[in-house]
Amino acid sequence: MARSPKKGMDGVPTEPGMTDAVIQKVGAAVGHVVTIQQDFSQRLQAAQTTEERVELADEAKRAATKAIGEQGVSVDEYNRVVAAAEENPEMEARLLTAVRAAGWDLT
Repeated sequence: MARSPKKGMDGVPTEPGMTDAVIQKVGAAVGHVVTIQQDFSQRLQAAQTTEERVELADEAKRAATKAIGEQGVSVDEYNRVVAAAEENPEMEARLLTAVRAAGWDLT
């Protein structure tokens, strides 16, 4: 018999481990990751060689991984929450609320 998905405080189905606390942490991490992506995107455009671009991409990945970890979540948790937000409008709203609560304005 299939179990129905757990629901968060607002009644939105959540995946296992996708608690409000995890969503809040991911919201804080999203702001850092977006900032890193913007910074490295500009630097990648200015890179002259493939080697430079590969090194910058690796550096960006390390920086994003560090920023995510510093918020107290794993990269897997981060990816699960972001993927859920991309597929579910209610989850997207919860994540965007968490991003704003962390002080980020991504507009």
